[in-house]
Amino acid sequence: MVKETLKLPYGLRDNYIIHISEISEDQRGLKCNCVCPVCHEPLQARIGMKRIKHFAHSSNCPTAAETALHMMAKDIVLKNRKILLPHVEFAVSI
Repeated sequence: MVKETLKLPYGLRDNYIIHISEISEDQRGLKCNCVCPVCHEPLQARIGMKRIKHFAHSSNCPTAAETALHMMAKDIVLKNRKILLPHVEFAVSI
């Protein structure tokens, strides 16, 4: 059985969260100057034709993708100063 893992879509550059789509072809590999949001190890920008674009690093950092998504969500909320949530109804019985 092949284990699927979530590719790391975000990294940190100059303490700002950055998406892999913001990395140009000439910044692939270590030239992207990005680090992991958790362990702060250097990231490689993997920009190829066969696989989805993503960041990768040599150390084992299992929470990197979750932390990066969390940081990006916080950044979006701070920039937009609002968040849209679906309508939720619930009942409480006493």
